[in-house]
Amino acid sequence: MSGRNTTLWLTALSLLGMLLLHGCSSDNLADLRAYADQVKKRPGGRIPPLPEVKPFPSHTYAMMEYKDPFEVPKTEEEKAGRAPGTGPQPPKDHVPEALEAFPLDSLRMVGTLEQEDQLWAIVRAQDGTIYRVREGNYMGQNYGRITHISDQQMDVREIVPDTHDGYIERDQTIALSEK
Repeated sequence: MSGRNTTLWLTALSLLGMLLLHGCSSDNLADLRAYADQVKKRPGGRIPPLPEVKPFPSHTYAMMEYKDPFEVPKTEEEKAGRAPGTGPQPPKDHVPEALEAFPLDSLRMVGTLEQEDQLWAIVRAQDGTIYRVREGNYMGQNYGRITHISDQQMDVREIVPDTHDGYIERDQTIALSEK
């Protein structure tokens, strides 16, 4: 391009830019300003007063009416009028039996067997081993002694620690299992 053509192009572009800028300077917001002026001329409203705060009724804490939260609860022995340590105790000089190695809830009664007028329960341990037990045998980890066997279930009495260095008896029932 020659120098003269370049000058013409620059002049044309400058004129075009001026026209565009002039269009931007015109007031396109006139209708918005008119609406804002109209809203400002309206009379102001009243702000409603704050609601009245009603006082809550006070409560006096009477300590004697309620249980002391820091008092140690009485043991079952104390509630029954027994001296601590005089309740049930684990058997002394007890030789552990095979089923005492397993938690009571992992043992399943899978059947019964009657031999010489003696009813035996057939118990499966969690490792799959089958055991034959009768009334008086121990099972479970809390000195559980079998107190009764029937065709449908066996009753076990455990001696479990309580929260105050003593023991309590807890009766459990193991029902005949289909598995």
